[in-house]
Amino acid sequence: KTAYEIEIEEAEHEGVELLLLANPTRVIGADKVEAVECVRMALGEPDASGRRRPEPQAGSEFVLEIDNLIAAIGQAIDGTGAEGAMDGKYMAADAATMQTSLTGVFAAGDAVTGPDAAIQAVAGGRDSAFAIIQYLDGEEIDLGVRKPFSAVRGGVTKEDLGVPGAARAKMPDLETAKRLGVGNFTEVELGLSEEDALKEVARCLECGCIKQNDCDLRDAAMTYEIEPGDDYAAMRRFKIDKSHPIVLRNQNKCIQCQKCVDICDSVVGAKAFEYRENENDIVPTGNIPLLETKCEACGQCISACPTAALVENRPKFAREFLWPPTVTTTTCTYCGVGCTLELNTDRTGKVFRVTQTLGEGVNKGNLCGKGRFSYHFINHPDRLTHPLVRKDGKLVKVSWDEAINTVAEKLYDAKSTYGADTVAGFTSARCTNEENYLFQKLLRAVIGTNNVDHCARL
Repeated sequence: KTAYEIEIEEAEHEGVELLLLANPTRVIGADKVEAVECVRMALGEPDASGRRRPEPQAGSEFVLEIDNLIAAIGQAIDGTGAEGAMDGKYMAADAATMQTSLTGVFAAGDAVTGPDAAIQAVAGGRDSAFAIIQYLDGEEIDLGVRKPFSAVRGGVTKEDLGVPGAARAKMPDLETAKRLGVGNFTEVELGLSEEDALKEVARCLECGCIKQNDCDLRDAAMTYEIEPGDDYAAMRRFKIDKSHPIVLRNQNKCIQCQKCVDICDSVVGAKAFEYRENENDIVPTGNIPLLETKCEACGQCISACPTAALVENRPKFAREFLWPPTVTTTTCTYCGVGCTLELNTDRTGKVFRVTQTLGEGVNKGNLCGKGRFSYHFINHPDRLTHPLVRKDGKLVKVSWDEAINTVAEKLYDAKSTYGADTVAGFTSARCTNEENYLFQKLLRAVIGTNNVDHCARL
């Protein structure tokens, strides 16, 4: 492992002496370690990899008297019993199946790659687990595409990102004098203040494409094993447009498929986008801000876009979940049409997006702005999650039984005293259609009033 500059600097502050280009050759001592013999090294000629290999210098041996010796020389694989799977110091495994040359033996992690990041070993272990399950079930091992298509745009500037520069918050540390002394393990980094921690978090650029798991272009590139281009100078650069409250436009990812133009024209009828052949660009009609066109903010263009050129415009740190979501098909409750939609939830169960399947349901995969974007109430912190009853002027949490009995008593008293038509019911579009039906049935059949209404106003 290569030490970071800050690690070297802090070690020297604490009095650590670094002996560079020196290699231990033997440990000296009888019952306990007393010294270690070392030899001076010099960088030789570059090898095939271009690395200059250290070479011992004859006659440069010296002895260091020591009290303790900590060996930090890495690890080696004990290949006893698996000699057939070894390739030099490491095990050889097929990257596509994780199998070695030994039947039923799989390998991954540092045993195959050599020293690498822990996350790579975790990923290798996960792939191996899937491969072993398929192997034991007698199936052909298929771990999917082994090399994901990931295009990188070089030469990105602050102007391209549209964000101001911000310096990192300096981590306060313990003064050197207070770090010294035998058995002193006082924490050196004292931690950021709440204010500095929030500033540091706000520097995050939220890198990575939010459609990496459902990008049609990426899927096609992996299927046909297309390599991403690296001619950055030839790439056109566009400033990301966040001026529209619903739609974020990133023309850097546009492939000019014109699906947004077609759906806005033929389905919505707003004609908010147009294709300009001379410039080979798709722009808001008239090349004016999208907000100034006849855009209805329905999000149909977002659903049609095969890449991340058009996505929902979200506040900072409220972007779409990066990993494949859990998708639940349900029915929209905002009006009586009953459009089919899909709730996308992350691993915590939070709904972060609404999608639809083309051709499904009475809506044939089309959604209005309310159906697509008005889902934030589901996880809103102000949403009621338990019944409340007002006692002594304050709302108090109670059981469902107490709440239902209280409502029943109040409704009975009102009907008995003033008549059924003095009672009215108002229900919510955020209940299911079935719940709304039962509510009006309660008002009409049980209480005996037609005074029932609903908040949906499309």
